[in-house]
Amino acid sequence: MDIIFGREEKNSQLSAKVDNFNYLFDEVGSVPKTVSRQHCKMSVLKDGKFYIENLKLENETFVNGISIQKKELSKTDKIELGSSHYPLRWEYVDGVLAKNVNVSHLKKIWDDYQDKKLQQQIAERKFNTLKSATGLITMLAIVLNFIQKSETLYILLYVAAILISLGFTIKAYIASSKLPQEMQALTDKFQQEYQCPKCHHFLGSQSYDLLKQNKTCPHCKVNFDFQ
Repeated sequence: MDIIFGREEKNSQLSAKVDNFNYLFDEVGSVPKTVSRQHCKMSVLKDGKFYIENLKLENETFVNGISIQKKELSKTDKIELGSSHYPLRWEYVDGVLAKNVNVSHLKKIWDDYQDKKLQQQIAERKFNTLKSATGLITMLAIVLNFIQKSETLYILLYVAAILISLGFTIKAYIASSKLPQEMQALTDKFQQEYQCPKCHHFLGSQSYDLLKQNKTCPHCKVNFDFQ
C-alpha cells in the first residue's frame, strides 16, 4: 500500500491519499505551506516494513532530524515535513491502515443535532401561533363593540392589538436574520462532527440507526464498531 501525504489545499489539513480515497487529519489551517500538496510517499509492505520517499526535490522530509530522499522506517522514528518541521505522526498512518473504527460517539452528535433542530422548529411554530393572537384580539374588540356598544373598550382592545402586532413584527424582523444564522451554525457544527473517524467524510446522508444497519462507511468502507 502506498500513502501519499501532503497539505490539503482548501483547509490546510494533512491529506493522506490511498487509491481513490483521501483521508484528512489534524485541525483546519494546521499544516504550513512548506508542506506541498504531494509531499512524500509512505509504502507499507506486506511483511510489515515501512518506507518513506520524498516526492519532489524542492520538498524536505526529515527522519529523526535528518533530511532524506528515501529511507526505511520503524515506528520509533520521528518524521517531519517541510522546513517548518510539521510532524507526521504515526497515529495518522495507523488511522489510514485501521480496519475498524469506533463510531459510538456519533450517536450523541446525531441526537443533539436532531433535538436542537426540533426545538427551533417548535419555537418558530409557537411564535407563529402567538402572532395570530393579534387577529383574535381585533375580532374580540369588534364583537364587544357590537354587543355592548362600548367605544372605549373597543379602542383599548384595538390599540392593544396594534401594540402586540407591532411587538411581534419587531421580533419577527430580528428573528429573520438571527434564526437562519443559528441554524447555519448548527448545521456547520454538525457537518464538522458527524464524520467517519477514518476518512472524515460527512455522514449526514445516513442517520445513526442506518449506520448501525449498514455497519460500514459508505466512502472508505471501513467497518464500524458501535460499543
